[in-house]
Amino acid sequence: MQNGVRRQDQEPHKTQSSHAAYAPPPIIQYFEVELKFIKVFVKAHKAEVDEIESEYLVEVPREAKGVKISLIPKDGCSNEEYDKACDLFIDLYQQMTQAMKMERFSLKSGKNVVRARSKIQEMSKMFPVCVEVSRDQRHWELYGEERHLEAALEFLRKEEIEIKRESGKENGAGEFQDSRHDEEAMDVDPPGSQSKDPLETYIG
Repeated sequence: MQNGVRRQDQEPHKTQSSHAAYAPPPIIQYFEVELKFIKVFVKAHKAEVDEIESEYLVEVPREAKGVKISLIPKDGCSNEEYDKACDLFIDLYQQMTQAMKMERFSLKSGKNVVRARSKIQEMSKMFPVCVEVSRDQRHWELYGEERHLEAALEFLRKEEIEIKRESGKENGAGEFQDSRHDEEAMDVDPPGSQSKDPLETYIG
């Protein structure tokens, strides 16, 4: 296990080859990842991922099924190329996770809530960030590298969406705090809340 990335070997990937000499196919390696992190990863580092795929003849899934992800070797991918691709993927993923931060925010008022939700959803598609509704359903949680978080929040400011930042630079607590609960990423509306809490008007 390397800095939160668990590496597991599985059965060799079966590929067809027209060569007379038998070359053992690469052994598929599985890595445990955070679902929200992998969503950010493939958007924030698209160029690097594309380069790994092109140079080493592998396919990097754009999302994880469960908590595991694996690089899939393409035809012609050697054991050496596959291992190198996996090493590069791990290094890049770990660099990103170390730079990840979380910003919690809510709307300052209940005015124009529908437009605000729409702009938050638009923001989540425009920038390499992940937006989730907090466990208490009173805030949104924005995950990403700091420069991307600030760019995303600046977009909301320019769109005149007034928010209250509950963490990050305004409170002097910009470090990412790991969230272990499993909530749906990119779900801008709190799921199924019928609470009469006044804050429900803002994000519910």
